[in-house]
Amino acid sequence: MPVFAKQTVNWLPVDVCAASIRSVLVDHPTRGYTLHNLVNPAAVSWTQFLDALEQVSGIEFERVSIADWVARLQRVSEERDGVPGAKLLGFFEGMVQAGEEEAEFENAKTAAMVSRLRDCGSVDAELLRLYLRKWKEIGFV
Repeated sequence: MPVFAKQTVNWLPVDVCAASIRSVLVDHPTRGYTLHNLVNPAAVSWTQFLDALEQVSGIEFERVSIADWVARLQRVSEERDGVPGAKLLGFFEGMVQAGEEEAEFENAKTAAMVSRLRDCGSVDAELLRLYLRKWKEIGFV
């Protein structure tokens, strides 16, 4: 797995995202233009995310630099079809060139307005365990 020294995981579960959109539009309507960044206010480091993923999957990942991982992905995708991540290769190459810079999204005002967003937990082992269980149930993994 790639190691992102500066990246955080601020992913938002889709049900929380949908409830947040509904709340902003219905419970807190405004006139004019407003901007709401819907990201998880309880972001975790990429390392914490990988630790949790290893914990719930029972798989210990080899952790390599993003540049090495992209080179491996490129090589594997040239050798066979259907490689997960191959369609995003250009995006990952851009991350290598940009030096892992990450945009920061301020959402304190939105989180203060929307309790579901404010109370959203981080992407942790418990959430990943739910995802993996569901994916196994439907044959995704």
